[in-house]
Amino acid sequence: MTAITLNDLGEDIICSNIAIHLSPEDIFSLSLVSHSFYSYLTTNDIFHLLYLKKFGSKPTPLNLSNYNWKELFKLRSSSQAKIYTWGSSQLGRLGYLLSNAPPENIANSGISKNVHTPTNLTTFNGFVISDISAGGFSFQILTNEGDLYFTGADWNKGERSTSTPGPFETFDYKSTAASIPRVESLGSRRSLNGISMPFMGRRYDRDIEAPTSTPSADRQTNPNLRKPSDQLDLSLPDPTGSSMKHQKKVKETNFVTKLLLPDNPEFPDRYVTSISSGREHIIAIDNYHNIISWDTGNTSNVGVHIKFEGLRYDSINKISAGWNLSACYINHIGIVVWYSRAPVTKESSEASTMISNANYLVIPNTDNCKIDDFLSGCDFILYIKDGSLMRFNLHTSGYASGSVDRNLVEDPFPVLGFDNWLNNYNIDNNGKASFTKITGCYNSFSIFTNDGMVLLGNKALSDEESEEPPIIIPQLQKNHIIHVVIGDYHYMALTDEGDLYSWGTESSRCGCLGLGAKDEFVSQNSNNVVTDLGPGKGMVVHNPTLVKSPSPGGKWLAITASGWNSGGIYIPK
Repeated sequence: MTAITLNDLGEDIICSNIAIHLSPEDIFSLSLVSHSFYSYLTTNDIFHLLYLKKFGSKPTPLNLSNYNWKELFKLRSSSQAKIYTWGSSQLGRLGYLLSNAPPENIANSGISKNVHTPTNLTTFNGFVISDISAGGFSFQILTNEGDLYFTGADWNKGERSTSTPGPFETFDYKSTAASIPRVESLGSRRSLNGISMPFMGRRYDRDIEAPTSTPSADRQTNPNLRKPSDQLDLSLPDPTGSSMKHQKKVKETNFVTKLLLPDNPEFPDRYVTSISSGREHIIAIDNYHNIISWDTGNTSNVGVHIKFEGLRYDSINKISAGWNLSACYINHIGIVVWYSRAPVTKESSEASTMISNANYLVIPNTDNCKIDDFLSGCDFILYIKDGSLMRFNLHTSGYASGSVDRNLVEDPFPVLGFDNWLNNYNIDNNGKASFTKITGCYNSFSIFTNDGMVLLGNKALSDEESEEPPIIIPQLQKNHIIHVVIGDYHYMALTDEGDLYSWGTESSRCGCLGLGAKDEFVSQNSNNVVTDLGPGKGMVVHNPTLVKSPSPGGKWLAITASGWNSGGIYIPK
C-alpha cells in the first residue's frame, strides 16, 4: 500500500480537518510548504479562522458571510493600531497622566478632571494589541505576545470585601517579606523599597527587563504572523530559529502594570490567549486551556490558577467575567459558573503553582445542546440555547457566604419577551432569523440576530417580568452593527466600517460618551438629541451619536466600556 504524504491531502482536508487544530503560527508555517498549501491557507475562510484564533469573537461581523476577513486580520495585526481611553480619570484608570492628555480633551468637573474625548494611551504605541477589556476600576490590555497589562492603581478597590468570585472575606496566602526577592524596576511603581501607588504596597514583581517566557521566547516564530497578508515572506524559515528574548517590551509606568502567570514548571512558555473583565476581577485563558484569575483575593500581580474539582476537560470554549461571578463553557459539560474560590494555600504559593479550587455549579441542561453564546451578569447568566434566550439566576453572595444552601439551584427559564419578539419578527418578515450573540454589563445586555437586528434589554427580576419586550433603537437595526458595549449608564456601538456611536447617560461630566465637552455638545444639539442634567452635572444623549475619530479616515477595530469609562483600538488611515 502506497503511503500518503502531506502533499497528497486535498484542500478540504487541510482546511477543515488540520488547520482548525493549529495555532496561527503553525498555519502560517504550513502555508510555506508549497504553492498549493499557500493557496489553500490564504483564503478568506482561513483568515476568518486566523482572526478567531488570534483575536477571538469580539467584535466580529457574525452576520456577514462575505466579510473581508483578510483585510480585518491585516488591520488588527498592524502595529499602527493604537489604544484610546476616555471617561473618569480616578486612580489613573485611563492609563496616563492628565498632564499628558491634550488640554482640549479634559473636562473640569469641579474637584475632579475627566477626559471627554478619545485620548491615546501612548504606552502601547507600536505594539500589536490582541484585545482590550474594561473592568470597574481599570482597563486590561492583551498584547500579541500574550502579555497582559492593567491600567490604574489596581483592578479592584484594594480592600478586603465580600466581592465575589474571589475568596470570601479573605486573601490568598502571602509570603513573608523575607521570602520575597528584592525587586527594583526603574520607572515602575513596583519597587519593594520605594513609594507605592495606592493599594499597590501588597504587590511585587520580577525585574521587567529580564527575559520572560512568552510565546516568542525560547521557540522559533514565523515572522509572517506579524506581517500584513500582502507582505508574506514565502522563503523557507531559518531552521535554527532566532532568539527573540530581547525584543521590544511594553514599558511599565505608574499607571500601566503587567500581570503575571504562575511559574508552574508543568506549563512552560505560558501566555494568555483570551481575557474577560468583571467589576473587581479579571479572568484569562492561557495556551494550556487553564483559567487564571486576578480578583479581590490576590496578594500579588501573579494570577491564580482556577480548578474545578471533579470536572475533566481538555479545552475551554469561552470565558465570561460578570459583575460578581464568572463562567466558562466546556463542551459536553456545559456552562460552569463559579461564585467564589478557596484562598491559595501556603504550599501552593511557595511552590509557585498558585492553585485554587473554585466553588462552582453547572447550569442544568447545558451539557448536550448547542450553546451559541452566553453572558455573565450580576447574579445571573444569559445564554442562547438552541436558538432560545435563557436565563439562570444565582444567589451569588449567599452561596459564597454559606447563608444559602449551595445545593438549592433554580432551573433556567426562557426570556419570553425576546423569544416572542423573535417569533413574531420571523412571521412578519417570512424569515428564519435567530439569536447569535450576547454582550452586556451588570444588569443590561444586547442581543444580536444573524440578520443584523440589535435588541437591548435589562435583567428581569422575575419570570413574569421576563416577558417584557426588548428595546428597539431604529438607528441600530440592520445598520452593520457588529458589537455593543455597555457601562453603568452608557452604551457604545461599533459598525463593520469602523465607525463608533455612543449614547446614554454621562454622569457628573465624566466624559464616558467621548462626544467632547458637554457645554459645547449641548449648545450644538437640540433637546431631541441631548438633555442637560444641570450645571456641574452630566447629560443624557438619547440616540446613537457618531464619536469623532481621533484622525481622519481611520477605523475603530475594537471597543470596550465599563462603569464610567470607555476605550478602544483605533487604526489611522
